[in-house]
Amino acid sequence: MARGHTIEDIAREVGVSKSTVSRVIAGKGRQSEETKKRILELVDRYGFRPNALAQGLASSRTFNIGVIIPDDERSREFSFFRECIFGICDAAGRAGCDVLMIIDSDPGQLRRVLENRKVDGIIATRGEEGSGIPAAVTGRGVPFVTVGGRGEDGAFVDNDNRSAARALVSALIRSGETELAVLGGDPGHHVTRERLRGFEDACAGGNVSSERRYLRIRDRAGAEEAADAALRAGARCLVCMDDDICAAVMARLSETGAAVPGEVRAACMYDSVLMRRMTPSVTAVRFDARALGSAACEALLKLIAGESAQSRILGDFTLELRESTRKFSF
Repeated sequence: MARGHTIEDIAREVGVSKSTVSRVIAGKGRQSEETKKRILELVDRYGFRPNALAQGLASSRTFNIGVIIPDDERSREFSFFRECIFGICDAAGRAGCDVLMIIDSDPGQLRRVLENRKVDGIIATRGEEGSGIPAAVTGRGVPFVTVGGRGEDGAFVDNDNRSAARALVSALIRSGETELAVLGGDPGHHVTRERLRGFEDACAGGNVSSERRYLRIRDRAGAEEAADAALRAGARCLVCMDDDICAAVMARLSETGAAVPGEVRAACMYDSVLMRRMTPSVTAVRFDARALGSAACEALLKLIAGESAQSRILGDFTLELRESTRKFSF
C-alpha cells in the first residue's frame, strides 16, 4: 500500500485485536510466541513506526528528556557542556526520545516543566553542592540523573576527575615541577572539589606544596588575576582545572611576555580543541564528554523504564603531552 501501515492493518492481517498489536509493540502482555513473531515480522516488513503522541497517551509518557544546562558566564564557551549534550542527544535519539533544554538560572522554567509533565526524566549536566534541583525533581517522582555530584537524590554518572588530576600533577612533579599553582572555578561544584583533591594527592605524594590555590574564577578577568597572583607567589607551573580558564591564562601569559614553556609551564585538567590549537599547545587530560553524556542518558532511560540504574564513574582518560610543559614521559 502507498499509505503508511497502521496498527489496524497489522491486526487485521494477523487476526488479532489492535490492543494485542499495541501490547506486543510495547513489549507488554502475555501473547503466544507465534503471535508475537507474526506481529513483529509485519512491523519490520512494513517499516511500521507507532505514532509517538498515541504511544504517549497510552503509556503516560512524553518521550521527552529534560536536560538542565548552566547559564553562568564561562559555561557559554565551555566545550564540556556542548560535547556532553551531544552525547545525551545521541542516546535519546536511539531511544526515540527528544531533548528539552532547561536553563538552571530560570527556576520558573523547571517548575513549569515539572508541573505540566513535559518530560519523562531529567539530567543535570553539573553537580552542584546545595542545589535544590535534585530534591525538586525527585520529589515529584520524576527520574533524575546528575552528571557529576554524589548526592542522595537520583543516580550520577561522572568521570574519575580525582584520579585524572592526580595523574597529571604527579607527572608534572616527576618532570621536575615543584612550584605549582592550581586555578579553578566554584568549589561548590563537584568537579572542582574532585580535581582539587587530585591536585592535593599528587602534591602530598611528591612532597611539594599545594598551598597556591586560586578558586572561584568566574570569567576571563578572574583567570588573569589568578595567574598574576600565582606568578607573584612564586609559581612556575600553572595547572588549570578547565579549558576555558586555561585559555584565559595562556592569553595573559602571552600579553605579559612570559615565555611558555621557558619561564612558565601550563597544563589543563580538561582537554579540548582549544588546548590543541593554542600556541604553544597545552598539556592536558583528555576525557570523552560525549560518552559521559550518553552514559547519563542511558541511566536515565533505565530509571524511566522502571529499572534500577547504578551510579557510574567512567575511568577512561589519557594524558596528552604537548608544548606547554617541559619534555617528559607520561
